[in-house]
Amino acid sequence: MSDITVKQLADDVGIPVDLLLSQLRRASLPKSGAEDIITDDEKRKLLAHLQESHGKSQSTALGGPKKITLKRKTVTELRQP
Repeated sequence: MSDITVKQLADDVGIPVDLLLSQLRRASLPKSGAEDIITDDEKRKLLAHLQESHGKSQSTALGGPKKITLKRKTVTELRQP
């Protein structure tokens, strides 16, 4: 990743520039126009904010697997001819 403009990032992601600017404002990253530069660090902060706002916790956002326990409800036997 490298430093790019807001417009280039919006085109890469496939969303309108206005939507990206509003997401940046909600993530406390003040950008005022389509020609403002976004650094790699700001992209990471935006990603973390979006993941958090969409319900992913910090541990799952970083790739840590969720641990689940599966329990068998019934025990069956297979018959062989």
